[in-house]
Amino acid sequence: MNLDNYLCNYTIDESSLKEYGFTNKNGEWSLEYDLPIKSLYALVKINKSSFSVRVIDREFNDDFLPFSVKDGDSPVKAMVDDLVNDIVKKCFTNLKLDVIRYCEETYKTKCEKSWDKYPEFCTFKTLNSKKWYAIIMNVPARKLSLDQDGVVDIINVKLPTDQIQELIDNQKYFNAYHMNKKNWITILLNKNTDVPALKNLLQISYDLVEKNSK
Repeated sequence: MNLDNYLCNYTIDESSLKEYGFTNKNGEWSLEYDLPIKSLYALVKINKSSFSVRVIDREFNDDFLPFSVKDGDSPVKAMVDDLVNDIVKKCFTNLKLDVIRYCEETYKTKCEKSWDKYPEFCTFKTLNSKKWYAIIMNVPARKLSLDQDGVVDIINVKLPTDQIQELIDNQKYFNAYHMNKKNWITILLNKNTDVPALKNLLQISYDLVEKNSK
């Protein structure tokens, strides 16, 4: 199971990997996790450029083939999915969560789930005007014309039109996804995001929304 897409949105916390039970050899972290079925165990390997899981049958010292079937559905796959989710939760950091905490702490604003259909979407309103200054979403990478599969985290902020045009590069900064492209910009949230620049843009957005509401 190839899980490289996680590395686009998350950053490895090596100290947490060690605490979880991973061992490091030549820059690669590995974990053997016994599954409660027969003689099966999951072999998890993580390094800076790859994240993979194999299920191996100790009895034959070989891959458990049913797990290798693409789009297969089995109790083993469900167990591995639970393991992967737990590893990601405990051993990876995510910029999206950091940004949510930053908005809550800096502007004393709450992450609001505005659409039942999109539980991962998060909106933030300024304290006085009660209007959006930031919207966090996860969308298919292809929607931004990125040459990769899976979903990516993004944030929309409001900026002056001339500044938006200066920033658009279709790599980190994009025309606003599902919003007014004249007044909003979409920023990719991943390990390559310029965090100080993002915080500055959030401040501009917040101030602009409050100013325009007076």
